[in-house]
Amino acid sequence: MQDDYEVGYKKPPKNSQFRKGIFGNTRGRPRKSLDLSDQLIRESRSFMTIHENGQKIRISSKNLSSSSWSS
Repeated sequence: MQDDYEVGYKKPPKNSQFRKGIFGNTRGRPRKSLDLSDQLIRESRSFMTIHENGQKIRISSKNLSSSSWSS
């Protein structure tokens, strides 16, 4: 049966076709890059630890930036 296989248009040689167990796209599709507004929203939701009067305080980045503007 192998000898009857014709190589030609849309019929590649058997040795160059996809084989079982070997994946063509191992890394997968790349993630979509975030635009600036999404990056700012994600960053504002993150928390930071600051030292104030000898105490550690955990505060969100959004509150930290607003407190730095008011001081």
